Amino acid sequence: MTVVHISQKASVLHMETVKEAADHLHIMELDLRRELFKVRLKKSILANKMKQTQT
Repeated sequence: MTVVHISQKASVLHMETVKEAADHLHIMELDLRRELFKVRLKKSILANKMKQTQT
């Protein structure tokens, strides 16, 4: 659900519930970005180790 869609439905939705949902979505996004960063870092480290062992 995008911000535009939420704002269009604002008269029907309870604003505090919308805020809580948006907060939870934001926290989830941050958690997922952190995990993706960790995976990319591990991938990079492993790729460098493999490169070193091949030479």
